[in-house]
Amino acid sequence: GLLPCIVEARKLPKGIVDKLVEKASNPVAYKNYYNWKSVLTTACSLVKKYIKERFKEEWNMALDLDSRDRNYLYGRLLAVADKIEQDAQDTKRETNARRYMRTFSQHPFSTWPIIEEKVNPYLQELKKHGYHVKYEKLLNEIHDKFETKDYMDNKRLSGLYLLGYHSQMMDFYKK
Repeated sequence: GLLPCIVEARKLPKGIVDKLVEKASNPVAYKNYYNWKSVLTTACSLVKKYIKERFKEEWNMALDLDSRDRNYLYGRLLAVADKIEQDAQDTKRETNARRYMRTFSQHPFSTWPIIEEKVNPYLQELKKHGYHVKYEKLLNEIHDKFETKDYMDNKRLSGLYLLGYHSQMMDFYKK
């Protein structure tokens, strides 16, 4: 469990981190958006701690515009898709990005075109008001950071994708 990690300063068990990433990757399982956001934030914190403990890599919660990590970039793409749909609709219904998040985390390359297709009408709606440019530019910038082989890799994403998603979303709300 987590208690020995806290009391005895032991390393986080991979199983606990993986389970929390899995829970955060399924936002539709939560009736309350804020409950999911809490799970997402906790998962990001544990992923950061796990990566630091195991791989000596330091990740911030602030958006890393220079990262070329496949997991992180796919998370950022998902956040942009989520924000496009949020901005284009008045209702607070679940976005396609969040509905497909679990599948996306397991098969990003094959799921991304489905999300893109679902989000396109919302992008067209934003186009009517001239708000589409920043999102199209951002999507292109993120795509440009991918190595082709990494982008086309359809294997499961690591928990780092949640950090990319969360950091990108926080950056949107900062502006």
